[in-house]
Amino acid sequence: HVTSLVTILPSAIADKYKLVTLCGDIFYVNGIRFFATISRHIQFRTAEHINDAKTSTLVASLKSIGDIYLARGFKIDVLHMDGQFEPLRLRTDAMGMHLNVTSNEERVPKIKRSIRTTKERVQLVYATLPFKRLPLRAVVELVAGCTLWLNAFAMQGGVSTTMSPRTIITGIELHFNQHCQLQCGEYV
Repeated sequence: HVTSLVTILPSAIADKYKLVTLCGDIFYVNGIRFFATISRHIQFRTAEHINDAKTSTLVASLKSIGDIYLARGFKIDVLHMDGQFEPLRLRTDAMGMHLNVTSNEERVPKIKRSIRTTKERVQLVYATLPFKRLPLRAVVELVAGCTLWLNAFAMQGGVSTTMSPRTIITGIELHFNQHCQLQCGEYV
């Protein structure tokens, strides 16, 4: 059951952070492409597997990410991305998202740091697995699992010291009995 934004956050915070600034970029794990985002203040991360970097694919990803935020009363207002995302401008404007791209050779530090953190977590889990190779589906789920856990705890410098970005955006809290019974790579 998902509750509205107003019932979980004090109204002053909900009003202040209702418009979301999102940073995004593409990254690779074992040659598999992902589209990553992180919200500037809430610090909610996403990492979605994409087959290609075509405009239509990226716009569809942004729409599905926007729907996640919208379900809780947030609206993506500004997108900070590298210059490679300039072809998205007309489509993002049509969705009510202002695209702010960096100049040549510049990067968006917030998303670069988020991607580096995600990749480090993936490498840590991968190193614990008894397998030499993982199929595509396993790598996709490994990245999704690491992203889930990065969103599971309140972030220093985030909008709440007690609520995780996951709880703020999805309304779902993690519980030990439901979410901590199996480790990545176990046979089930």
